[in-house]
Amino acid sequence: MAALPASAAPGLAIAVPDAPSALEHLLDRHRTALAASDVACETFRQLEVAMDEAGGSGQPIRLNLDGVEYLVVREEGPMPAADEHMKAAEEAENDALEALLLHRPTTVSELAAKALYLALIVDRGGTMIGAVDTERAQRFLRSLA
Repeated sequence: MAALPASAAPGLAIAVPDAPSALEHLLDRHRTALAASDVACETFRQLEVAMDEAGGSGQPIRLNLDGVEYLVVREEGPMPAADEHMKAAEEAENDALEALLLHRPTTVSELAAKALYLALIVDRGGTMIGAVDTERAQRFLRSLA
């Protein structure tokens, strides 16, 4: 633990941790998993739109996702792989969130950081529709105790 010099905050001693806390690691893990899940869901959504545009006509359409060119035909294409990738990304995000919920804050600053982060997750909606249900919101609150 390092301390800031007294001249930085007269009359107040501030301790700054030398290494990231366990909570910071969990927050980073969830942020990373959530971003990956968002990308996977958006890729799947774009593929669904492209497949709908193909309309089952058997006519191929060109689709560029994240720099990868696909030739999509309704009966074929990258949908099964995109679906599996999306499910795996969502599972990784759920695992990261569960680990975060199980973590018990040890300081007031950890409690505040966790509460703020969970509030942002609940408020975000979008692909996290399950985050706004009553049961999950109650679990978020219980995890702060």
